[in-house]
Amino acid sequence: MKPDIVPSLSVAKSESVLPGIQILRGVAAFLVLFHHVLEESQPLFGGAIPSRFVLLGACGVDIFFAISGFIILHTVSRKIGMPGVARDFMARRIIRIAPLYWLCSAGIVGLHALGLYAHKIFSFAIIVSSLFFMQHKNILLNVGWTLNYEMYFYVAMGLCLYFASSLRTVVAGTIITILGIFCGAWGLSDVQAADFFRNPIVIEFCFGMLVALLFKKGVLPQRRSFFVLIAATAGFIAASLWGQTDGTTAGLAQASRFWQWGLPSVLLLVPALLWNPARYTGTMKLMLLLGDASYAIYLTHPFVMVSYAKLIKTHAPHGAMAWACVPLPILVSLIIGIAVHLRVEKPMTAFLNQWWAAKRA
Repeated sequence: MKPDIVPSLSVAKSESVLPGIQILRGVAAFLVLFHHVLEESQPLFGGAIPSRFVLLGACGVDIFFAISGFIILHTVSRKIGMPGVARDFMARRIIRIAPLYWLCSAGIVGLHALGLYAHKIFSFAIIVSSLFFMQHKNILLNVGWTLNYEMYFYVAMGLCLYFASSLRTVVAGTIITILGIFCGAWGLSDVQAADFFRNPIVIEFCFGMLVALLFKKGVLPQRRSFFVLIAATAGFIAASLWGQTDGTTAGLAQASRFWQWGLPSVLLLVPALLWNPARYTGTMKLMLLLGDASYAIYLTHPFVMVSYAKLIKTHAPHGAMAWACVPLPILVSLIIGIAVHLRVEKPMTAFLNQWWAAKRA
């Protein structure tokens, strides 16, 4: 994948009242994980895994972005117009995204010192750019590129929260800001900055915001959600099979990705929002846990991937054993991600939120 997910990446406890959205977050994290496992598994099969099949899982990032646009507006909507809402919004978003990302980035630096990630280039500029969500081609944690877009979206919305006093003006202001920056970026002389701001993938956040606005107004279709789910799934598959790529399995071409994968991602939000079971089975509870842990899974699975890649280079199995190896990094990544979520991310975020609440008071 292009050197996330997301996913919106993690949400606060009060946001988990939408079980369908939580499960969709888990699905998005699993898709990205499966995508990376297939990429790393290609040497086991001599590159015989169809590239379009490998490509499909990359759409998990687009699902994350649509969810993020929805969740952020949904959770902040009741606070619009209140004193200090913009500052509180930015503080809580940074608390949610940055600490675990910084820990994982520090882990990359530490592993590099031990001999892993030997291909990575390290410098003061790279480290600062990575930690402060500034675009850099040599970013420390490869999935961090999506978090740069997350933070970009947060800043755009934070500015609108500061000046706007209604839900509609926040939505309109954020969309206008993003589209204005997108258009203005074509005149930038800095190629790296221009490429970042000209990427229309950020429009997927706007799609999610519009769904949140419709959800607040109560105008989402209450029936035929199953058919919407089928249409979204068909859209992902069709785009993955026939959409334009850049010649790699990283994702669809920049110019078309935002609508070929972005629009199906938005459609998925509809059945997810309307799904509210009377009781939860064990499988549902596990899927909700995966949704809660999706951000931790997203950030920690690259560590498993580099170990997996190193392992199959030195001890590559063949035949049936090669196929048996594929589920292993998936299972390990899920276990590590859930453990990090429960033991590190969750208590750390709770502590920092309490600290911020006390500071505000």
